[in-house]
Amino acid sequence: MLDFIGYFFLVSGSLITFIAAIGFTKFKGFFNKVHASGINDVFGCLVSLIGLVFLDGFSSYSLKILLLILVILLTSPTSTYALSLLNSNKENYDE
Repeated sequence: MLDFIGYFFLVSGSLITFIAAIGFTKFKGFFNKVHASGINDVFGCLVSLIGLVFLDGFSSYSLKILLLILVILLTSPTSTYALSLLNSNKENYDE
């Protein structure tokens, strides 16, 4: 049963990432693209990594994957914010 749940999360995460990549190419503005990539980083990777936790079972590798999820949850929004802030400051200085 855990294998089915793991494969479901893994395939769902892959589909989310694929659909987000297609959507990323459709957006025009910088901020829209940064938002799309930030959501993809957090949600697509999170769902795929949760699937890997279920596939591996609860072991030391699962703990490492859960720590990786925590790192992604902390760093991805921060880097997205930093990129957006850098670009908004750049636009203000171009005037």
